[in-house]
Amino acid sequence: MLLDMGEGRLRDMALNGVQMQVLSLIAPGVQIFDAETALPMAKDINNQLSQIVRDHPDHYIGLATIAPQNPEAAADELKIGG
Repeated sequence: MLLDMGEGRLRDMALNGVQMQVLSLIAPGVQIFDAETALPMAKDINNQLSQIVRDHPDHYIGLATIAPQNPEAAADELKIGG
């Protein structure tokens, strides 16, 4: 159920009076990987999260994940359109 961002979660939210949820990757996230692995992983996660939020803007807000192993790339990922 944690990975369901579609009708199942939206139905459960409505049944429980929840209008908005913040979605994010939970700990430990990409921090446990080397930078070469973590950077593309963070981008992929953020792209998927962005699409979910665009599909359901009235129900979800996304909290981006970054790979702190490379601070410059992490800052770039947080820029709009990064």
